[in-house]
Amino acid sequence: MSAHVTAHLDERHYRRLVPVGCTIDEALDEVYSDRAEAYASQHICLESDFDAELAQCRRGVAIVAQSCRTGLRIMLTAPSQEYSRSPAHMQAKSTEVTEIGAACPERGQFFSQHPVWRYHSLGIGTRLYLRAMARLEEITGTDMRCKCSAMTSYSKALRWKLHCEDPYTWESRTCPACADLVWEEAGRDDFKHITHDRSSVTSFV
Repeated sequence: MSAHVTAHLDERHYRRLVPVGCTIDEALDEVYSDRAEAYASQHICLESDFDAELAQCRRGVAIVAQSCRTGLRIMLTAPSQEYSRSPAHMQAKSTEVTEIGAACPERGQFFSQHPVWRYHSLGIGTRLYLRAMARLEEITGTDMRCKCSAMTSYSKALRWKLHCEDPYTWESRTCPACADLVWEEAGRDDFKHITHDRSSVTSFV
């Protein structure tokens, strides 16, 4: 477990996540076990919504991707196919995204109590983003891109990771290498000469 997670296991946090009466050691064991099971689970529920009439409000396609084991979920929205050249937008705050998969057998015991730090650095967010984008491209039949609206340090760090791997698809507002580019107007070839080093950005405040 990362030091970042261990640092948050104080009285206030672990009492919210384990039954009253547990010792600190028992709480730590519970979190260790839960993180191990979350890491091992590759299950993701997807829900797609496409309505041509929604194009009028520029939300023609909505994809919700949810890790039912952890309760973490994101929503990717994009204009309808007529406006497929416009970038998609990501909502990554689980509390603002409607739950799906109510009957999913993969639901974990902490589904409704999922502070992001509990599952930090397990790669779950990356899988959610990539699955949602893959589904969006299946629906639209085109090469989609996603603007950056990251607000928290967690989501900013994830967007930076995705941007380094595919800067054309994923915008990152923290990228120093792309400072001279207008991301929305840039093509794939515009990024070929740019080197993205993940270690060049270490603070996401």
